[in-house]
Formats: sequence, C-alpha cells, structure tokens
Amino acid sequence: MHGNTVQLDPGVSPAPQAAARAVDNAGVRLVVQSVGLNVPLGAINEVDGQIVPPGFSSAYWVRNMGVSIQERASGTVYVVMHSLRNGGVGPGNYLADVAHGRSRLANGATVALDGIEYAVTGSQLIDKAQIAANTVVWANTPDRLILITCLEHANGTPSTQNLVITATLRTPVGG
Repeated sequence: MHGNTVQLDPGVSPAPQAAARAVDNAGVRLVVQSVGLNVPLGAINEVDGQIVPPGFSSAYWVRNMGVSIQERASGTVYVVMHSLRNGGVGPGNYLADVAHGRSRLANGATVALDGIEYAVTGSQLIDKAQIAANTVVWANTPDRLILITCLEHANGTPSTQNLVITATLRTPVGG
C-alpha cells in the first residue's frame, strides 16, 4: 500500500488463481475508522487447507469457509489479509501493534463490511501451524466476523503467528 516491494514468506505461495477463484475487489469495502483502514474487500477460496490472499492492498472474504455477508445471521464471515514487514504496509498492518505483539483494535471498536457494523469482542494470537485445527476460530457462529492477518515481528523476521480478531454484529437482524 506504500509502494514497497513485497515477497511472501519462504515456503508460502498463493493458490493458483483458477483454484482460489480470487477477486481483488467485489464492490464492497472493509472499513475500520479507528485505525484508518479502508480497503476493497475481494473474495478467495480456501484451497487444500491453505488461505493465502493473492494481493497486498485488499482484504479477502473466504467464500468456502463460513458464510457470505448477506448470510451473516446463519454463521461466521471470515476475512483475511496480508500484513507486511520491513517497511511494507498491507491492510493487516493497520490492525496489528507489532511493537507490543497484539491487536490495535480495542474491544468495542467498529468494523464495517459493506456498511454493516460489527463490534470487536476480542483478539488472540495463534501459531500459524495451529490455526487450521483451532475449533474456536472455525466454529460457524451466527452474526460473527473473524479477521485474520499475520502478526509481523518488530525485527523483520518472517511471521510465525496469526492475529485473529473477533467481532459480533452490532444490531442483530430483527434485534
């Protein structure tokens, strides 16, 4: 987002475009005003147990995990994005406090997807090798939003953890 050259971590590569059916901009925006994040929301599929966003300036809804924004009342909406190191800035950099190893979003902060508002309820760090098996993250919970990005290291070494931010719908449908 700042024009720096970007490389994925060693051993990580995006799924082939055909398999992931990636779209960088689906006409929806992810907005977190409290940290100045306002980016297009694209879409991607999980492929062979991997979710690797293809771009560095969009966030991506994961189509084949959870539900769509329109179906939020019946499950979790999953959104993933890259954070970058060594001076690079991706959408996830706005969410992470690298110096302190935590989320920059306070509980209650507003996250908007297509104008639909969610309130942050918490965050956690999960080792990248463990996230696929984390049943709490992948539980399909109505009116829940999960944001996932890498937590970069202040020293510039490759990320070993994901920052997972949980939010719930501010005003449930019919509420």
